[in-house]
Amino acid sequence: MKKGRRMLALLLALVLGAGLVACQKQEAKNAFAKPEDLKGRRLSVQAGTTGQDLAEELSGKENVSAFERYADALTELKQKKVDGLVMDGEPAKLLVAANPELVILDEALAVEEYAIAVKKGNSELLEAINAVIEEQKASGEIERNVQAYLEDEVKAAETLDYNEAATGGELRLGTESGFAPYESRIGDRIAGSDIQLGADIARSLNMKLVVEDMAFDGLLVALDKGTIDLVAAGMTVNEERRQSVDFSVPYFSATQVIIIRAEDLKKP
Repeated sequence: MKKGRRMLALLLALVLGAGLVACQKQEAKNAFAKPEDLKGRRLSVQAGTTGQDLAEELSGKENVSAFERYADALTELKQKKVDGLVMDGEPAKLLVAANPELVILDEALAVEEYAIAVKKGNSELLEAINAVIEEQKASGEIERNVQAYLEDEVKAAETLDYNEAATGGELRLGTESGFAPYESRIGDRIAGSDIQLGADIARSLNMKLVVEDMAFDGLLVALDKGTIDLVAAGMTVNEERRQSVDFSVPYFSATQVIIIRAEDLKKP
């Protein structure tokens, strides 16, 4: 009996020890503190964004799931189908505020600049856009609008005017509405700091702003076809895009960050 008890105790210790090792391995596997910790891990992104390029560079194309809208990429993370979501910094703050089980890694993946895109050769419109951007950057109005939509997008949207009484025709702005605080659907229309900038540009031209909501990766195609006149969608300037469109002067500096589940954050 004593021998049997010793054997039982030994087996129990082995089982418990194996369980402890497995737990430790699992903890180490899912302990992230900086972007490089997610190298080779599954990531989700919005299709066609610079976030997708960065995610594929970090983790490999085969490990990146791209979705038309951020909401679907977020669902993948919350359902534990991926380990991280790569996206722009300001929208990430709003997502984390609404989902306390998520956190943003402190270290940014990249710093980038947003600009408005127009069809190649449309210098007249580009000149008008640049004039409004330069004026609002100097006055701080663009940053104030971003902050207003971060704090209370419903209240901020109450003052948005598409300049519908204009007599100079329509200015068709393409965007993707799942990207607050820059653009989001509020009630029955699209609002956000980018849309406010678009409305101000339209007003400077005595034109009515018309907002077309579509998938992000279809925006430049629509611009080339003439379906829209400009793109304002938190779009980053890069050399690949420069081949097909003309960009305004930058109007906002942003970061690319990684959101993970709070339970996977490496403890100090």
